[in-house]
Amino acid sequence: MYQNQNLPALSRTAAHAALAGLVLVSPVFSQSGARGMASGWPAGMLVDGGSLPGLRLKAPQDQDSAPPAWTAQPGSTGVPSYDITQLGALAAGEALQIDALSTGNAFLPLLEDGDPQMNGTSWLAVAVSISNSSAGSPGSFYPSGNPGAELAAYYFGQSSGIPADFEGQAVLEATRDHLGLTAHPGHDVTGLDYGIGVNTLTFRTGTAADRLFRHKNFVFFSVTKSWADAHSTLNSFAQTGTGTVAPHAADIYVVEWGTSGWGPIYQYAPYTLLGFGANGDLDALDVDRTSHAVVYSGTPASNLTSQLMAGRLAQSGVPGEWWRHTAWEAAPMPFNDETVRVTTKLGIGDPQSGEEGNVDAVCTFDPENIVVCSDVGIVRRRGNGGAGARMGISLSIADEPGLDRTLQVHVTGWGQASAPTASTLYLFARPTPQGANQPPFEPLYRVFRSPAQDAVSIDWALPAYTGVPYEYRALLYDANGVAARSYVIEILQ
Repeated sequence: MYQNQNLPALSRTAAHAALAGLVLVSPVFSQSGARGMASGWPAGMLVDGGSLPGLRLKAPQDQDSAPPAWTAQPGSTGVPSYDITQLGALAAGEALQIDALSTGNAFLPLLEDGDPQMNGTSWLAVAVSISNSSAGSPGSFYPSGNPGAELAAYYFGQSSGIPADFEGQAVLEATRDHLGLTAHPGHDVTGLDYGIGVNTLTFRTGTAADRLFRHKNFVFFSVTKSWADAHSTLNSFAQTGTGTVAPHAADIYVVEWGTSGWGPIYQYAPYTLLGFGANGDLDALDVDRTSHAVVYSGTPASNLTSQLMAGRLAQSGVPGEWWRHTAWEAAPMPFNDETVRVTTKLGIGDPQSGEEGNVDAVCTFDPENIVVCSDVGIVRRRGNGGAGARMGISLSIADEPGLDRTLQVHVTGWGQASAPTASTLYLFARPTPQGANQPPFEPLYRVFRSPAQDAVSIDWALPAYTGVPYEYRALLYDANGVAARSYVIEILQ
């Protein structure tokens, strides 16, 4: 039995006026360990397995059932149709089969031999899923049976601006159960893009300058090998700048959304440039539309140097052909954190190690120099809550027309062995104006936990978007009222 109650209303000062109007929508409970800051974010996912074809839209927080097919939200003027089946009209009416995609929101730092150079100004994380046919391993992020719907993320050790106990750590973001795929053990997440989820559900919030996922009008993708082989004579499939080419399973393609819908398919990078042979198959992709950096993976038969490759493409210099690439500015190398491969950090292994684990979905998230975002929260620091085990907190905004604009709060990791058997979770908030005179945190909500309770999701109805930064602090107390764990996360609202 859980007892949840709102704490006293916030004082109605000018600074607190927006928060004073918050209304609790609903708390939802789930079982999990401490997870990363993307655990509660919405996402676009490609799911392979038969009964869930095409692009699925995972809503914020944990899901009780399979994510529905992506559909446009009512009133979503200016948001592209991410329904990938529409791209078939661009390919001579043939229904495309896509196995990797990206909206171009990687925003990767400069790469040196596959190693991001953040220079103490930002942070970076990369989330992956492996194929369902991978071996997995008991006790790892990936179970030994059907591991293809587990999302794990690595937070780079060079990061700054996030708590130190995230830096250099691999953490769980979501399991098959959290993604709503419990009833679909044979299904495999083959594409992941947080930007699709966020841009679909928070399209009225903020401006491009204060969004973590600011690009929305592009889809970079690759097609499945079976589809490419079956359409090998479709020589008009993609434009190259000097002609057209037939589809190849290791090419990267791009389409751009305009006033008339999706434009033509362009070849963004040919498979030969990416290091694939004629029989290669690119099956995971993330692209930085701004800098033209790419992170990608290939099937084991593709014989790439690593399960995660990273490089930066050089633009052709042809006016109006930003999408055309024939050379590298920084050649692709294994994606590293200093001298250690990211695959090693994630416990996946690489071709040389003999370990099985085929990466088939990847999505990086990195706000560069954005101080605070309007669509998702960034965990900034550990609060003054003692030295207990790590606790996860994730924030996102749902801003759908005709519905309440809601803050999605997702807290994980308060049921670990080190946690007390009886404890209380408090959620605090405060506006964070520029300058030294910050107001104190004020209590918003508290939840009493049973011994088995481990995670909670809370929806808060918010006023109209104001662009004011707020900090939220989740603080766990033990049965004696001693603060055990705390993290502070920030978002524009």
